[in-house]
Amino acid sequence: MIRFLKGGVPLIDELPVVVDGRRLLIHDLVTGDGKQDELLLATDHGLCLFNVKWATCEFKRPEGLGDQVTVFMRDRERRLWVAGRGLWLLGADLEHAVPVHAEIPMLSDTRVVAMTEAPDGRVVLGLEDRGVIFLTLPERWLRGPRELPSTPPAWEGRRAHEPAHQDGSVVVRACRAGDGTVIEGAVNVLLGELRAYARRAEPRTRVELEPVFEGRPDLVVRGTKLEKLEADVLSVVAKHSGKARFAVWRRQGPRGADVVQVRSCSGM
Repeated sequence: MIRFLKGGVPLIDELPVVVDGRRLLIHDLVTGDGKQDELLLATDHGLCLFNVKWATCEFKRPEGLGDQVTVFMRDRERRLWVAGRGLWLLGADLEHAVPVHAEIPMLSDTRVVAMTEAPDGRVVLGLEDRGVIFLTLPERWLRGPRELPSTPPAWEGRRAHEPAHQDGSVVVRACRAGDGTVIEGAVNVLLGELRAYARRAEPRTRVELEPVFEGRPDLVVRGTKLEKLEADVLSVVAKHSGKARFAVWRRQGPRGADVVQVRSCSGM
């Protein structure tokens, strides 16, 4: 929120979005449709209806919306398009979303990083690893049965560099010492060992860094066999107990999905 003092000097009011004591990462936002004090935020924990007056965050999980959202766009008909790991049309009640990507294979597991509306009404999508596409959806296609080719063209299928976003993951976070510090060297060594493990594991296993609002990014190991992945990562982490402590969570699905803690900072 920006206010202007006498003389034209801007005054910025910061409104942190905090859930369970941690600030959320915000990817995009859009104003509430007709509601002055509400913003719809795309965060790293899902869609949040943010009340500007009270600084409260109400999470929304529309039926049909199962993946991470990072981009919003309201078209000339005031329809709200949401995108990220997929593309949806979101209803005004925020309770239902119509998935578009599910029946367009090339959109099923890439990431939309930008979105706008062309002068002729087409939806323009900027994809992280496939360039720009122009999408025309007839109204009847959104309402009725889809008429799709039985065998999609080869270029619409998933490529080798596009692992499934819904793969399970194990999240590792360094614990802080009593003085609030983190042993940087031990974290870097663990990252190297996890990457070495991923190269030996099944092809879809990979190590990612997920940013947080403050501090070091979380280490995330993704793969298709979650139980084995968890056991292997815990084995690697256990070797570092004498040097630095790490908490570990098991997560089924994309970032923002429910997690189960399997190793805590306080329990070591």
